[in-house]
Amino acid sequence: MAQNVIPIFFTADESYAPWLDCAVRSMVGNASADYSYQIIVLHQDLTEESREKIASGVRAPFSIRFVSMEVETPPRDASADIPPEGRGCPRPTIGDWGHNPARAERAANERNAAHLGGAESLAGIADREENRLRCDYFTLTIYYRLFIADRFPEYDKGIYLDSDIVVPGDISELYQIELGENLIGACMDRSIVSVPELVDYVEKAVGTSIDHYINSGILLMNLKKMRQTDFCGHFLRLLHTFHFDCIAPDQDYINAMCSGKIVYLDEAWDAMPPEGGAGVPELENPHLIHYNLFQKPWCYDNIPYEEYFWYYAKKSPFYPDIVRFKRKYSDEQKESDRTCLGNLIQKGARLARENKTFRKAFENGEKIRVC
Repeated sequence: MAQNVIPIFFTADESYAPWLDCAVRSMVGNASADYSYQIIVLHQDLTEESREKIASGVRAPFSIRFVSMEVETPPRDASADIPPEGRGCPRPTIGDWGHNPARAERAANERNAAHLGGAESLAGIADREENRLRCDYFTLTIYYRLFIADRFPEYDKGIYLDSDIVVPGDISELYQIELGENLIGACMDRSIVSVPELVDYVEKAVGTSIDHYINSGILLMNLKKMRQTDFCGHFLRLLHTFHFDCIAPDQDYINAMCSGKIVYLDEAWDAMPPEGGAGVPELENPHLIHYNLFQKPWCYDNIPYEEYFWYYAKKSPFYPDIVRFKRKYSDEQKESDRTCLGNLIQKGARLARENKTFRKAFENGEKIRVC
């Protein structure tokens, strides 16, 4: 049965529930009825109330299930600690949506647990500076996509989507793109092309040209090939052997590991507002819009493609919470975002000059690429 279904994976925690709901509703509303779809939400602490709200936006030919990825809290590396500023935008807190019942997905979790390589695989990813998203906070959810192939052996191909998106196009068209023997299909990350320090980081630290550096928020995944090449195991070996410092931990590992085995998708499948605000014109007919990094319409006004988000937000049961969240997004939080972006750029400039990088390890004969 799984081979006749298009599997679509999301990852989220409770703080991302409103944006995930908008993403799901937009996708369901625009997909072809000629296919069946299984939405699988890999989550950390999504409450039962949030799950019910999100599921209310799903109708045939879609179905949805929520798979808990709860593991013991990873250890913190105190020596790598940094101040907690700059966390406002991607870590929203919107009211009290209830408690966190550890139930509902037990059977699915147990059925799939053997294929994850053990929960220790996730628990062993420590809260270290090099494992932090945007340089400022740690969440395991960004790593879940790396374990999809092993955890879901019933699927040979699948789509992974970040939750800070809307999908005005037909998602089945993305799934139909042929991957051949390649590991993934993805779009060039155009959100950073106007930031010279980050371009320098991509080319000198990750080891790929900026026009081949992909964004990992939208992935068409050759799950069968990933299992055959032990993608998950290779990631864990690299992580625990080298502890590469990164700008975008999951994304930079994927770029380095999959180099030479990537199908580059049309940019319409990952239209992103650019950081720095210049150099990337809006697309006239985006199939999927990704509000990457700090460019989020629920935080700021005048964000490219914001009208798409608000169209679907108004259909969401979270809409009052979203409006309240934006209204309360303070000048202090915005200043913190600017500081965080500045820190990210400075870190990129620093890492481009260091010796322990993906590129240097590859040039020294280390096996960085999966195949």
